Amino acid sequence: MINPESKFYGNPAFGENCFFGSNVIIGYPDQTKLKRAIKEDKLIEQLKLSKVVIGSNCVFRDGCIVYEGVRISHNLRSGHYFQIRENTVIGENCIIGTKVIIEHNVKIGDNVCLQSSSFICPNAVIGDNVTTGPNVTLLDNKYLDYSLSPSEGPIIEDNVKIGGSVTILPGIRVGSNSIIGAGSVVTKDIPSDSIYVGNPASLLRKIR
Repeated sequence: MINPESKFYGNPAFGENCFFGSNVIIGYPDQTKLKRAIKEDKLIEQLKLSKVVIGSNCVFRDGCIVYEGVRISHNLRSGHYFQIRENTVIGENCIIGTKVIIEHNVKIGDNVCLQSSSFICPNAVIGDNVTTGPNVTLLDNKYLDYSLSPSEGPIIEDNVKIGGSVTILPGIRVGSNSIIGAGSVVTKDIPSDSIYVGNPASLLRKIR
């Protein structure tokens, strides 16, 4: 089902049984192309955009925005008003909550759940079977200035659980099967099979 108020740019491809709610936008141009369109007084429809590919049985509730070049596999479930920036890849059976922001060049595996109002920074990598609570923040730049430090997104390995309002700093690796307690600030790598809590996050105990 496609709501007539939705917009599709760049001739996206999507599979069977997808739902697109009111004011969904698929294929929005990246910042560079949008600036060029404004400078050249062009409509978005006149731009050459990277194709969005969406699998079957995906649900995009009202107000969701997906930028150009995004690839989403089957069975996506969503809240309202999320945003996925350009050239991000999302695996099968994922859940993206209301007002989640996923920045550009992110890689997300299968069976991932990102609860509402979470922020996934550019160049982050999230493995399979990862669950976050609400308001989780992944950061990619120490100084909020890319002239001083390059973008370095965190890496979250498979089967990790991240509690609500956790912040993970740039370049951190969280090992597989680990748990991070709610409200923690992760400043160092977390080894596999570990429970970390606090600000700064420290080892509570090993799982195995």
